[in-house]
Amino acid sequence: MHVPTNELEQRILKFLDTRERYERLMPSVREIGDAVGLKSSSSTHAILRDLHSRGLIEWEPRVSRSVRLRRGGGVCPLCGGTGRAPASESVEEPVHSA
Repeated sequence: MHVPTNELEQRILKFLDTRERYERLMPSVREIGDAVGLKSSSSTHAILRDLHSRGLIEWEPRVSRSVRLRRGGGVCPLCGGTGRAPASESVEEPVHSA
């Protein structure tokens, strides 16, 4: 598996890893870009396509909020973790307004 080649890619993977660990709702492309300082969703899409082509992330075509880390054998490509919060950590349910 390829390792991210730059800091921006690493920040995106870390953001996705954190969201998968602590939230049930995955981020939108715009939220991913905002989290790492990208102003354009087009730029975010280009980076996500590159990460996808290298097998680091996956998503369902035409399904919003489906971007997630690809975990070969259940292991995060960035940190080697399982993507689950440790049992000892208390994780609160996020509040979403309509």
